[in-house]
Amino acid sequence: MLRGTLVPVLTGIGLVLAYLLAGTVMVEQVFALPGLGSLLVDSVTFRDIPVVQAEALLIAALVCLAGLVTDLSQPLLDPRLRTASAAKAAAGSAAAVSPGRPADVREEEGR
Repeated sequence: MLRGTLVPVLTGIGLVLAYLLAGTVMVEQVFALPGLGSLLVDSVTFRDIPVVQAEALLIAALVCLAGLVTDLSQPLLDPRLRTASAAKAAAGSAAAVSPGRPADVREEEGR
């Protein structure tokens, strides 16, 4: 599987999910569906501020959660995106057991 191509695809999927969550208001109004979008429109119409605030917070939290899941899953798919300390630890353990390297080079890398 092409790991380098999965990261942009995953980012696109995360953005689409975030826009889907934010676009529920329009879809529910156009198709007359009951849900959080129509509740938000009714709350704005009747000036029910606490419900509007709660829904705005919920939608914002879901959009942030979609972005967080997308960002945290990217290093799992592409090893080039992992942190430098994890890469050094992996390289250090590989260098310590490599029989082709002289002992003084292994000692300098350990410092």
